[in-house]
Amino acid sequence: MSDDLKKRLLSHVRKTANGCWECNLAKVGIGYAKMTISGKSFRAHRVAYELFKGEIPEGMFILHDCDNPSCVNPEHLHLGTQTENMRERSQRGRAPTAEKNHNTKLTEEKAARIKNSLRSGVGIRKLSREYGVARNAISNIRDGRAWAYVD
Repeated sequence: MSDDLKKRLLSHVRKTANGCWECNLAKVGIGYAKMTISGKSFRAHRVAYELFKGEIPEGMFILHDCDNPSCVNPEHLHLGTQTENMRERSQRGRAPTAEKNHNTKLTEEKAARIKNSLRSGVGIRKLSREYGVARNAISNIRDGRAWAYVD
């Protein structure tokens, strides 16, 4: 990517006292700045990563150390997987965890025990009865559709 693009991005940046480079372009999702390049829309933090750090491998995410979705400071950005992204989000208390849902029967601790049991060969039906949840809840844990960030 060109120096012109770098200048263009930086012209929309306000540096904060905590080191964030807040991008004041239009926001998408939960506050991610978006940038249009040749008629195509990109998240600004991904553009910043490529401009300052290098190519983003296929399927990889750009994670924020600062938890500020509008930040484009390359020192606050690192590569990670979706699972790592969810784990960091949970560890930092930003995830809308199932535990906060008053209807849930499972906790992170129970999900971890279920994963261990599944690895040990315990069947879905048995775990479903033991934890009082539907079999698809156990299948979702097994397949990574639920509680993916829990080990």
